[in-house]
Amino acid sequence: MCSSDLDKVPAETIETRLRDRLNAEEVCVFSFASEGADEELHVVIQSPRRISREELTAAIRDAVPRFPHAHVHLVGKIPRNDMGKVDRILLKRTVLAGAANSTKDAPGR
Repeated sequence: MCSSDLDKVPAETIETRLRDRLNAEEVCVFSFASEGADEELHVVIQSPRRISREELTAAIRDAVPRFPHAHVHLVGKIPRNDMGKVDRILLKRTVLAGAANSTKDAPGR
């Protein structure tokens, strides 16, 4: 679930929209509020093709218009658990630990 103000949007809905729009192999989204900060959206994308900044911005704006900006993380492989599902806990921990090195704030967000 991703929250923006009082709205809650299922992560799966956002992920499907972005995966289809960007023609990505996998997309995982989560929101996170650091201490004293507003909740921010993190978009993790696994894609074999280059995705332009403009394409990312438009796709995110269309998929989640109520978030003021998004942190975009391009990864080679999104981790999966033994059941084959996205390991969201590991992914979130990894992404947040390396957030300073990620592509931050899709333009215009």
